[in-house]
Amino acid sequence: MDLAPIACATDLRKSGDIAAAWAAFLAKAHGVPVKLLHAKGEPEPELETDVPPMMLDVAKVYNERIVEERVAVRHALARQAAAIDAEGVEVHPETIEGRAAEALLDYVARVPVSLVVVGPHTRLFDDAITERALLPLGTTAERLANASPVPVFIARRETPVPGRRLRLLFDLEYAEDAPELETQARAIAARLGAQFLVVDHEADLRALAEDTTATHVLATAATREGGGFVLASPATRRHRRYPFPVLALPRR
Repeated sequence: MDLAPIACATDLRKSGDIAAAWAAFLAKAHGVPVKLLHAKGEPEPELETDVPPMMLDVAKVYNERIVEERVAVRHALARQAAAIDAEGVEVHPETIEGRAAEALLDYVARVPVSLVVVGPHTRLFDDAITERALLPLGTTAERLANASPVPVFIARRETPVPGRRLRLLFDLEYAEDAPELETQARAIAARLGAQFLVVDHEADLRALAEDTTATHVLATAATREGGGFVLASPATRRHRRYPFPVLALPRR
């Protein structure tokens, strides 16, 4: 079965750069194009054309500022699209109207996509915050994770490393209680060529089991092992415990 494109949400800043890097990585593995989406927030203001003579100078400054902002958005979106294209992935940049979460959910409802990628919360770039026990996902990411009909990949600070095999961690709790979620996660892991590991979040071992092919490893150990991990489970506040990317699975 042919897969639909991957949608990548971008704020056109550092977070968007990380989201674009993961979107390119995931799209290449899935063999699909990327829909690069920037939500504009409020409706775009119109240029002032019909003003009294005494307001012409003010209108000129106002119009110049609007044009500068439009050009900056186009250039930033084109730059991120070029980065995806450089990875050999077909990309279609697009701006959509509305606040990010609502606009993206509306887009996903109208346009077939197989996965939504969002960048890390901007506060994750503050080392003082990342040293705390709970790491913010961001309002947009949490809303998407809880309401999207397709999986949502929530990036953190790290970017994908070419040639490094991902390890997809799946919660033992859901393996026992929601086998349909495990089926989703295993299918995605297979397409990514990722190792699929079932983890027990209640365990407290401090290092990965020597046998990394074991069916059950411990989440606390995985967090200390370096990069390459992705946590797959339904949207939950538990995601905030971990510094690596989250694959939020929809309950169907």
